[in-house]
Amino acid sequence: MSTTASTTVPTAGSSRAADVPRPAGRGGLSAVSPAQAQRTFRATLEAMARPGTLHRLLDVPGSHPPVSAVPLALADLMSPLAPLGPAEKDLTAELARITGAPLTAPAEARIVLGTAAPAASAVHALPAGSAWEPERGALLAQHVVGLGTEPCETTDVVLRLAGPGVDGIRHLAVTGIDADVVDARNLRCAAFPAGVDLVLVAADATVAALPRTTRIEVLR
Repeated sequence: MSTTASTTVPTAGSSRAADVPRPAGRGGLSAVSPAQAQRTFRATLEAMARPGTLHRLLDVPGSHPPVSAVPLALADLMSPLAPLGPAEKDLTAELARITGAPLTAPAEARIVLGTAAPAASAVHALPAGSAWEPERGALLAQHVVGLGTEPCETTDVVLRLAGPGVDGIRHLAVTGIDADVVDARNLRCAAFPAGVDLVLVAADATVAALPRTTRIEVLR
């Protein structure tokens, strides 16, 4: 495992079964190379280290949402994987088969995949770990429609961020999640170092992270 700013991010493919090649799944989904996994891991880690900054995933499955690149690169035998809801069930099962990650329920997962608009209740139910075992908090890789530093006509929420990795105040505009989802995340992070970490990936493969160390205020 690798940690940054008290946030735990699974190391890329660290405990896969000897990286045994696995056949491509539906839609051409297949295991990534070590180099591809490292690029995704690096982009995710940089996003975690500088919350709210925009990065780009370079290796995304062509016929699947770019967010699926995160568990495809990070999940392994030591990282139980779960779908956030019914919409992600089939894709998550395929990712578990390819990566060797145990498929489990969201309440037991280390990595959770969300490809549909998330429900606040589902986010609130994610495991946060504890003061003694913060590493048991989940990382939610969540699809969003768009990310930016300035709001636009389609922006759903504008977030003001503060905390480690943020120089003063930073703003993040997100299309594709509601304010109540952010409120649910804040509740799960109220007992730091327990909490959940969010990795938001837009349809254009732009990625931004909201680790549990980040204080978030919804401006609109």
